[in-house]
Amino acid sequence: MGWAYGATPLPNGPAPIGRNVSSTFRRKDVPAAVFLCGNLLLMLNWDFKSSTAIRNTILALVLASVALIVHNVFGQNGYLAARRQQKELRQLQQHILQLQQDNAQLEKQNQALRTDPEAIERKAREDMHLVKPGEKVYTLPNPAQGNPAPPADGQP
Repeated sequence: MGWAYGATPLPNGPAPIGRNVSSTFRRKDVPAAVFLCGNLLLMLNWDFKSSTAIRNTILALVLASVALIVHNVFGQNGYLAARRQQKELRQLQQHILQLQQDNAQLEKQNQALRTDPEAIERKAREDMHLVKPGEKVYTLPNPAQGNPAPPADGQP
């Protein structure tokens, strides 16, 4: 029988599936996760006696775990990307709400301009500076501009 990847068989042949290897080989100073990986290697008939093999297996598992954690946090669909998308969603929802309020106000103004003659007159006076016959319009300077500068020759 050929063994794949250079693995050597156990002295009593391959470990049958379901064989209780935990009671035979369990060491108290080995963590459970390492022990389970060792049992998996033992069931696959890999040489488990070498401490280098154990160390390399643990290193590979740790590196794979770190890679998965980094991917889940920093990846394209990771935690940070999800937080960024949630923030963008909240901003877009606020913008939509503001646009809906503006739309309702403009619709109200539009309806008033269609039906209310006073609204039409007010709009004509404000925007087009129209007046009724006989009225006089006084335009005051804009207070934000302040007082105009006096002439350069000193005459008012």
